[in-house]
Amino acid sequence: MQQAKALADLGSRKDFFSNPTIVLDTPFLIWSIPLEGMSSAAVPFGSWAKFKFATSRYRGPQKFGFYFYWVNPYNEYAVINPASAMAATGHLKAHAPWTVGVNTSWVAAYALLNLWFGWPDDVTSAQHGSVFLGNVGAFASTFTGSDTEGTSISSAPSLDTTIFAVPPGNTLVFEVALLLDYENDDGDIEADFESGDFQITCPVVWFSLLNSPPSALA
Repeated sequence: MQQAKALADLGSRKDFFSNPTIVLDTPFLIWSIPLEGMSSAAVPFGSWAKFKFATSRYRGPQKFGFYFYWVNPYNEYAVINPASAMAATGHLKAHAPWTVGVNTSWVAAYALLNLWFGWPDDVTSAQHGSVFLGNVGAFASTFTGSDTEGTSISSAPSLDTTIFAVPPGNTLVFEVALLLDYENDDGDIEADFESGDFQITCPVVWFSLLNSPPSALA
């Protein structure tokens, strides 16, 4: 409701949708939620992360992400239209061992663009932009035996979201992340974005300041 009211009020102004683009080229944090091991580098226009995630836990999700921030310096709502890009190169694997009955294991990967007010600490944050990257599943049974399946990931999707209002003085965090959603019976999954040239990268977040707030905060 607050977002809708802010956008409705600003939409009536003559200077709405008039200002240039702001570029955030270096994340302040590269992080996983829940915490997992990874290597990474935050560099202008070339940030990257490498990780190999393997688990037999029953269910996910798991995120590996790049975090940028912007503080609204104006004394009025700032309306923005965020966008980013993330390249992901890696391999997904699912393994289901033999069992009496049926046994399954699967994993799927997505690229996300999420927006936060404050510290990002929740794996289930609201998704504002999402692109499916790939998935794989394994099926075992009494009569078919065990099963191991794999698939390669090589994608560089664009991510964006619709107009979003940022309150005066508030810090907005942009999360560009690879999300793994998975489920195991008695099996296990692996997401390898570490071996060789495998990795995920996020060069930049950019957005247009769509309205013209009258003045900066004192």
